[in-house]
Parts: sequence; structure tokens; C-alpha cells
Amino acid sequence: MKKKLHRRFTERDFQREKLKVLKMLEEVTLFEDTVLDRTERVSKAENDFWFFCHAYFPHYFTTQTQAEFHPEMVETVTTTREQVVAIAAPRGFSKSTIVSFALILWWIVYQKRYFPVLSMETQDKAEMQTWRILLELQNNPRLIMDFGKLVSDDAARGDFTTVVSEVHPNPTRVLAFSGGMSARGLANAQFRPDAWINDDLEGRKLARNPKRVESLEDVVFADNLGAMCASDWIFLIIGTVICRGSFLDKVLKHKDYETIVRKKYRAIENFGLPTARSTWEELHPLKKLLALMTFMRHRFWAEKMNDPKEIGGEFSEEWFRFIRDLPAELDYTRLIDQIDPSYSLGGDNKACYIMAQYAHSPSRRDWLTWRDMNGNPIQEGLYTLVMRPYNRKAPIDDFIGELFKRFERWKPFALRCDGSFAQKDMYKREIARVEPAKHYNLPIKFTLKQRNKEEKIAALEPLIQRGMIIFLFEESDDMENTIIQFTRHGEPGIPDDGPDAIAEGIESLKRMHKKARVTMV
Repeated sequence: MKKKLHRRFTERDFQREKLKVLKMLEEVTLFEDTVLDRTERVSKAENDFWFFCHAYFPHYFTTQTQAEFHPEMVETVTTTREQVVAIAAPRGFSKSTIVSFALILWWIVYQKRYFPVLSMETQDKAEMQTWRILLELQNNPRLIMDFGKLVSDDAARGDFTTVVSEVHPNPTRVLAFSGGMSARGLANAQFRPDAWINDDLEGRKLARNPKRVESLEDVVFADNLGAMCASDWIFLIIGTVICRGSFLDKVLKHKDYETIVRKKYRAIENFGLPTARSTWEELHPLKKLLALMTFMRHRFWAEKMNDPKEIGGEFSEEWFRFIRDLPAELDYTRLIDQIDPSYSLGGDNKACYIMAQYAHSPSRRDWLTWRDMNGNPIQEGLYTLVMRPYNRKAPIDDFIGELFKRFERWKPFALRCDGSFAQKDMYKREIARVEPAKHYNLPIKFTLKQRNKEEKIAALEPLIQRGMIIFLFEESDDMENTIIQFTRHGEPGIPDDGPDAIAEGIESLKRMHKKARVTMV
């Protein structure tokens, strides 16, 4: 099979983008003011970047609000000189629109920079962005009204230079550049680049390859940084931390880069606390971000929080929420016993948990009194309750005996066992051997895994951190083993039966409640 390459933009893609931009520009009207008004506007926009953005690009800057971190980010990129700046911002929070679009246009019209270079993962991605910049200079009526037409109609989208005029006595060259290319020998006549923006330099495949990350470091910090002019240069690295060990992750964390100006921003601040908030509520409400997390799962932490979690996640012991008393109106007829079995007849680790879903609301009798062990009231919401842990190495005979004891004590609605066909056959035989003496059949149902185990466990992380999974407290080795298997998940020799059982239990509860909502007519 041939190796799949990056999809390149075709000429049709560039023309399609041109039509989109021109359609947006049809809605941009000329300023209706006097020459004095124009003079004041041009003067104000030179020193007020945000005014510049809203005045000349209302089709891009459609909201009057900003993300909480935008002012600091812009202050950093517009004032820092002769020092590398590295910024991680959440995906979809306008980082590229601000830094790799509006900022370059600001530099061009006011001749703040004479040779800015925009470097992205591939050459055609960089050209697509400089294409958008060129189209604004050629067609934006407000820019043309206040600054004149600064580029020719036949300027090249990936490498263009402004025309010389009385207002613009010095030409500005804008160059699109591939992130993997070397900039050795790069110059514009006698001038070297005085601004370099490295925007989203890596895709996932590159970011997960240590050798390619190291090669990218060499290109950025040796070739490209070494190509800058002698003084007053600007060198920016901006993107999203898409995985651990990525180029941007290393730049933000490694001690070798401590002298770099480093900033990291998140979509949600104070995550998991009552004071949690979206850093851009108007465009990305907290409620929608939390809903998005349930779909993106562990990927949310990379794309929106710049804190990537490897599949399997990381769990902190402080996140686990315990209660001493179950809610007063818990429906005990809807409990399940979720089982994670092992195959052998010997002493492999096995786990099972009594679980239930519970919707807490002001209509409940214990609305004001049901609290966790830290004294915090349980807020309104849908919670998963985890009770009576069994998590230990045990022979299959002992484990089967425990299943019958738990059934007699808790009377769960069903026992759900996640296992292969071989495990299913073995457990059915062992259970059938005990059932005659008990005079009843154990209502156990075997299911096959529907999703990747590591993805399911990773999806538990935000739920545990936000306190949406609540454990009934007990002092036992089984509970301790459960916490250890979460907090040390992924370490060699540490079983994952407990996290796997709880993750599968949540899936079982979802399926059970979905079926319960179906009404027969």
C-alpha cells in the first residue's frame, strides 16, 4: 500500500477560497466620513491593534468580545523584540486569524515590518494564508480607501511585494514558507527577514515522531532563527499542543528553552471547580465546551486545553469524590454489577462494581443535605455512583462465589460481564456449576467490547475530575487497588481491570437507560 501523503491544495481550492473571501468583502462597505475622520482613524489604528482589526476586517472580527487571553497574547506578539515567543492557544479561538492574518496586515499597511515570513506545516497551507492576506490588500474597500492599493493585481499569492508610493516609500515582501524547509541564504535584496511567524508547524504524525520533532527543532532554531536580521527582529511560534513530546510541547516545557517567552492558554479555566469558566463565553459557552468534551474525549485536552493526555489518561488522587451515604431516592431496582473478568483459572486480577446512574435535582428530598465527604453539597446533575468494589487477584472459584454474594446482598437489575467468547464459555460453565445449589439463575449478560479500552478509560478523566463519578467510601484493599489502578494507569505491571470495569459500566448504564426510555404503544 502506498504511503498516504498530505493532501495538497489544488488550484481549484485556491480559487474556491478566493470566491469565499470576495463574497465576504461584498458586505464590507466604505467608511462614510470626512478627510479629518479618515486621518484620525488611520492614526488611531496605527497604535491600537484591536481598533485596526474591527475597523478594517469586520467580516473576520464579527464579535465585539475577545477571549480572556487575547489582550495578553497581542501585547506579547506586538511588543517583544529580539526574543523568541512561543504561544499555545486552544483550537478555534482565533489565534491564526489574529497573529497570522491581521497582525501581518497591520505590519504591511503601517510598514512596521519589511520582510515578514509565514511558515506553516506545508507550503500550500502557508500559501493559502498569504493568499487571504493578498486578497484583502487587493479587494478590501476600507483598506484601499485609507491606504490605497498596496499590491498589484498580478501579485503572487505565496511571495508578493507591496508597490512603492509616497505613502509607502519602502516595499514590504511577504513570503509563505514550509515548516520543514531550511531558510539558509534567505534574503530580500540586501534585507533579511525581520519577522517570522511559525504557525501550526506540525501535524499529528510528525508530532509523534521524535526524530522528526528533533529535525524540526534544528530547522526552526538553527536555520530559520539564524536567518533573521541583525536587530529588532520578531520570531513567533504559535499553535496547539497536539500531543506530548511534540515540537511545541517541548518548547513550552523543556529547560533548554527557559529563556523563551512562553505562554499557554486554555479554553476552560478552573476546570473541575465550581468556578470553572470559558475563556471566551460569547463564542464558546462553557456548557457547549463541556458537551464537546464528551465527543472529543481525551482529544479535548490537546485541542482545547493544550494539556494533552495520552490514551489512558492521567488521574490524580485528589480528583476522586467520595460519599458516606447513598442518595435518599436512589432506585435500587436499577443497579447493575459490572464485571471485568480474567481468563485463567488461577490468580489473575478481577474486578466488579455495583453501579447506578442518579439524577440529583432540587426536587429530591435530600437536595440540601446530600454532601460528599469534604462537606461539599452535591450539585444538580447526572451522576454515576460506584459502590462495593471488588478488585483483587483471586481464583475463579472465589470470584464466582463473590458474584453470588453480591447478587444476594444488592439484588442488581443485571450483571454485565465484558469478555471474549472464551471467557464467556468458561464463566457460563463455572456459574452453571454453582446455580443448582443456590436454587436460582444468576442474571448475567456477556457483552463484547464496543470501543477501544484505552479510549474508554481516557474518557473517564473529565468525569472523575469534575466529580461526576462518585464512589461510596469504604476502607478496603479493593478500593485502594481501584485508586492505584487509576493513578498509575499505564505503568508496567499495574492491572487496569478496575478502570476498565467502571468505563464499561458507564456504557452499560447508558444502554440500559436508553432502552428504558422506549415506550411500547
